[in-house]
Amino acid sequence: MNTSARRVLLRALAVGLVALGLHAAPAGAVVADTGATSGTTTTAYDLIDSVGVNVHMHFSDTTYADSDRVLTALQDLGVRHVRDGLAGKRPDEVAALATLGAHGITSVLHLSGVRSGATLSVDPEQISELRQLAPYVDAVEPVNEFDCTGPSSWAAPLRSYTTALQTAVRGDAATANLPLLAPSFCRPESVATYGSVTDAATLGNAHTYAIGKGPELPAESRLPAFAQAQGTSLPQYVTESGYTNLGTASYPYAATEAAAADYVVRTLLDHKRIGVAHTYLYELLDEKKDGLKTDPEQHFGLVRYDNSRKPAFTAIRNLLGDLAGGAPSSVQAGSRASAPYTTKLVGGGSLLRSLTITDPHGGGQTVALWLAAPSGVGAGKVRMTVTGSATMTTRQPSRGNAVTTLGTGTTFDIPVNGAVTLVHLGAPTSGGAQACTASADYTTLASTLGATASSTLSPTGWSGAPAAASGVPSWLTGGSQVGSDAQKVTVPVPGNPTTWSIGVWARMNSASADYATFLHAAGVSGGTLTTYNLTVDAPSHAQVAGYGPPPTGGTWGSEIAANAATGTWHYFALVADGAAKKTTLYVDGVASGSKASKAAALTGVEVGSLTSGFRGAVSNLAVFPKALTAAQQLALATSARRTC
Repeated sequence: MNTSARRVLLRALAVGLVALGLHAAPAGAVVADTGATSGTTTTAYDLIDSVGVNVHMHFSDTTYADSDRVLTALQDLGVRHVRDGLAGKRPDEVAALATLGAHGITSVLHLSGVRSGATLSVDPEQISELRQLAPYVDAVEPVNEFDCTGPSSWAAPLRSYTTALQTAVRGDAATANLPLLAPSFCRPESVATYGSVTDAATLGNAHTYAIGKGPELPAESRLPAFAQAQGTSLPQYVTESGYTNLGTASYPYAATEAAAADYVVRTLLDHKRIGVAHTYLYELLDEKKDGLKTDPEQHFGLVRYDNSRKPAFTAIRNLLGDLAGGAPSSVQAGSRASAPYTTKLVGGGSLLRSLTITDPHGGGQTVALWLAAPSGVGAGKVRMTVTGSATMTTRQPSRGNAVTTLGTGTTFDIPVNGAVTLVHLGAPTSGGAQACTASADYTTLASTLGATASSTLSPTGWSGAPAAASGVPSWLTGGSQVGSDAQKVTVPVPGNPTTWSIGVWARMNSASADYATFLHAAGVSGGTLTTYNLTVDAPSHAQVAGYGPPPTGGTWGSEIAANAATGTWHYFALVADGAAKKTTLYVDGVASGSKASKAAALTGVEVGSLTSGFRGAVSNLAVFPKALTAAQQLALATSARRTC
């Protein structure tokens, strides 16, 4: 992708994205005690084989001109697949890709064709090069991100070119059996605009960038919608996803090298967890020297310009080696595909993600655990209960990969944070059991933290007679399903505090209105939680706004934007600090932002469809006459009852 196209993409993705899949649990999988994070099982081979990386072997004025450097880095990384674009009339590129193929590293190749005005046609030179490389090609892809590089009316010429490319590939005996990828797009909404690809593709295709944040929200809200638009029968490929490590005033969408290390491991595991067949990270090498640090495009690589490895490179190498139990190349199709232990998780709230990976050598399994939160978020604990005694060790591939032994037994309390923890379960040894740590559920913890008003928000006392909420997570009690504008309730708050924290659990439906208030701090101008732009590019991607008391008059105060997923329970908290004169919005225990506000006396909390159009469920309101800390908010969001 060229620099301008990537910046268009990131600006498009930047609309609303701030931070933050349902699966049945097969035998040997994790049974999670959280509604949105049920476990999935994959084999070590499928996970290792799903990982690819973008290269640019025809960029002769960049680090990619050194093909030996590229090969060495890929072998060191343990990756078997790359993605590149065929330039045409570039025998040096063909030779470099053939060398990779001879070493077992195969390619997805996108063909840009020949552009004349607004039209595209198949380039015979690119087809000739494809024919030469066919034994080493995983799939053929049309022009890259034509919705951002083509004319304003891009869809028709793109479909015409995609059909012509299919005809050319299928009409040549050397390439006739190669899989065909759908076109890629830089704007999320372009996927639905283009629509079904089953007429000319055998594989789905998506690009997803999290603009310096955690990868889960764009993956989990958008990729299922993309698959629905392109064709649910097609295996889904993500051919670009990654992070630049340089942000500027005009381009602030970067992750530090340390944060990117956490995020790329999460990207690979979360994509596999929700059913993505292959993920190609962008990109292998920083392309050009950028001593003045002015061009974010030059900092997407896993390897720096000086050939030193970034933390993200090391993290991926650790991940693949840990799962392989040695060299990733040693794990082949048909390696052991069963997990001997069934496990249950308690804790982590809606932030917890898990994926079980089988041991290719038998005798155990690995469970990957992480919180879908910013890289630097504090640690919580998750309890894992195992059917049958096991010895447990843990590693964090992006944070040194040191082995920690937790002992032998059936119950373990595991620290989790914004980095992936690989929990390996193996045959019992003579080691002792881990000491048990008790913890409180949400209601008990809220009381301990000094809540002076609380409600399960069950239907009693509501106007409009809502039904009881269904699918309420086990760490909550009660709740109501809001299905009409008449349904609302008010919970009184004693003492009229001017500094306060309000926490509520809510699950928004995609049928909710774009602008619908579902919580209001009674007696306060502003003090609301409101949904907006729920279907801006995917019906499972919701945006939420929090408003504190206005600092200098007015009605609403300043907007604090956040994101969540529809159909998933989230913990929302609005904290108004009267002394500090600011209001902070938290989603799932993570601060989304703060804005200036004034002290305002709170008399109660209204919940339900308060303006018009909110549809969803609410549960477990708690109000505190103080400003809870970030650590306390995270504890509430990830709380679960663990007894000893």
